[in-house]
Amino acid sequence: MLLRIDSFFYYQFKEIIECRHHRWYKIKHGGEILSLSIWVLRMLSGVISYKISNGHNDDDDVDQNQYWRMDPFCYYRYVSNPRFFFHALMFILMITLLGIVGKITFFFCSTDSPTFSSPYEYLIINLEQYRQCRRPQHEIATIKRQIFKKNWNKLGENRFIPNIVRKMLTLLLTKYRMIIDKVTIELDPYKWSKLKRVDVKQTIMPDDRLKVIKFLSFVDPIICFVHICLIPPALFIIIDYNVKIITAVDEHHYNIMYRLLFAIDSIILVHNIIVVIQCALFFVILSSGCTLLNYSLILRINRLLQNLAQYCRSMKNNHMKRKYRLLPLPQRQQLARIYREHGEICNDYMNSYRELWSKALLFYLVLSVPFDAIGLSAYWLENLIWIDLATVNLILSIHALITFFSLLDLAKQTKAMHQTGDYFPIILYSIDLLPFNDYSSLSLKLKMDDLYDRLKYGKKYGPRISLLGSITHQFILDLFATYIGTFFFVLPRI
Repeated sequence: MLLRIDSFFYYQFKEIIECRHHRWYKIKHGGEILSLSIWVLRMLSGVISYKISNGHNDDDDVDQNQYWRMDPFCYYRYVSNPRFFFHALMFILMITLLGIVGKITFFFCSTDSPTFSSPYEYLIINLEQYRQCRRPQHEIATIKRQIFKKNWNKLGENRFIPNIVRKMLTLLLTKYRMIIDKVTIELDPYKWSKLKRVDVKQTIMPDDRLKVIKFLSFVDPIICFVHICLIPPALFIIIDYNVKIITAVDEHHYNIMYRLLFAIDSIILVHNIIVVIQCALFFVILSSGCTLLNYSLILRINRLLQNLAQYCRSMKNNHMKRKYRLLPLPQRQQLARIYREHGEICNDYMNSYRELWSKALLFYLVLSVPFDAIGLSAYWLENLIWIDLATVNLILSIHALITFFSLLDLAKQTKAMHQTGDYFPIILYSIDLLPFNDYSSLSLKLKMDDLYDRLKYGKKYGPRISLLGSITHQFILDLFATYIGTFFFVLPRI
């Protein structure tokens, strides 16, 4: 668990890259994995023992020695709502499993490969360079006064607005502008232009770097808000857990030692919940940051190719002499750069998904089937209290929205990767007019033909899932159909 929530992603990523060989790092995250593993064993033992005992009532002496009656948390869930007991334990079991996989995937993998080193450069190093290039506070205050004056004069054109309303609107507009354009207002263009480029293979423009910085600046307050919202439920869990367990035990067990053990157990429970949530937040931000940059780069390539295609189409339509329809040298050099950039993006996708993302996505999708089946089967339960129903609705809604929109975004990236091939026919026609006596022209012809064939008839580039293939819109439809069939197969067996 990371306590620096003001810049959570920045400090967490720096800890993974720079401190992974330290002893305290291994003890900290190894202890968290051990704590989560113990909870997995507890929940699994509770589910198995509950199924063996067939959920007998408390008055049955035969089942008094069952594990689910002796484990404090299992018994707490049973006392809270016996009908929701099995579903609650299965929810916690699978969420904890996801947390363990996330901890092992992100905190104990090799960070020497470009899968981690490249995002570290254009996310963390880029953010540090931006912080070095901030304007002084007096310059920012001057810009703020200029924005206020501009808004004041603009609203002053309407004579029907009272001065007090005009001042309030001006303050609101100024505040809105300072929030929306915070990155560009605080950035000193002169210092920014003197910085060296980030050490990655792709050609990253200053606009691409600013997009990443704006994304991280937008995410930081959201993460702080999420952590603050966790405080009331955490306090409720600790208090409710201790009250219900202490009132349920026998009188001779009602002593200070048991209270202390129950308090420690409830604190460990809350700690594990925060660890899993922080791991999920890190996963979402890291994947979104990598996606944002690669998608921005591929869109820029597609825009350049679209302009080249329009240029080649205009040359073809103009009835000029043959030598004037040849593709000029600057455009040929631009095509060579586009070929190299597209290859670097494809390699980045293949390496990152082969080493990190594809296996994690496969495990997530496989575990999502019983997870959703258990959640939806809870709606058939009778006498479900409102807090359990609200918990089920919240968990299923967040899970469904994250899964659906993430897959759609990944499919959109795959489409953008292969949309590059749509602009090649007219460009290839112009390249075919080039003479073969120039080695660079011949090399360009072969490269463009090869890229066009790979994009149109080869395997899909872009995001992919291990054993399942590339993520496309057709893949999402097939996955949805398989999901429904598997759901109806799993549901009767719960």
